[in-house]
Amino acid sequence: VIFNPNGGRVTPSTKQITVGGTYGTLPIPTRSGYNFDGWFTALTGGTEVTNTTNVTNTSNHSIYARWTAA
Repeated sequence: VIFNPNGGRVTPSTKQITVGGTYGTLPIPTRSGYNFDGWFTALTGGTEVTNTTNVTNTSNHSIYARWTAA
């Protein structure tokens, strides 16, 4: 999976995951002047991805950070 920080910064930027497993520990990105709201399957809309979300996507894919102004 590729972590798209959507204007912020994140380390690591990728993680090896297994279809049928969960995403496991997810990095927490940072962005000056914003609070991190979570990882989502799309920049807008989509569904939230957490450490317990089951991996169903069989190809490389991105998840996107969401932010709220502080």
